[in-house]
Amino acid sequence: MKSYRVGRRFLWSMTAAKIVLTIAAGLCYVLAVANPTPLGPRLLLLACMIVFGWLFYVRLPKMPTQIDVSNDGG
Repeated sequence: MKSYRVGRRFLWSMTAAKIVLTIAAGLCYVLAVANPTPLGPRLLLLACMIVFGWLFYVRLPKMPTQIDVSNDGG
């Protein structure tokens, strides 16, 4: 049986990216709401934040971190 694993460095980099990008997205939205920004770009920013949140907080945790393959390929 062969086992494939995602490296720890990759997992830590994804966690760091999630934290940094979440803070940056929140800061961008706060700045967009606090300053006179037109409604269209604000809604676009909100839509991008929703997609980002879905990818990083719903989809990414479902990614396998280890895959085991038997000798017959199954």
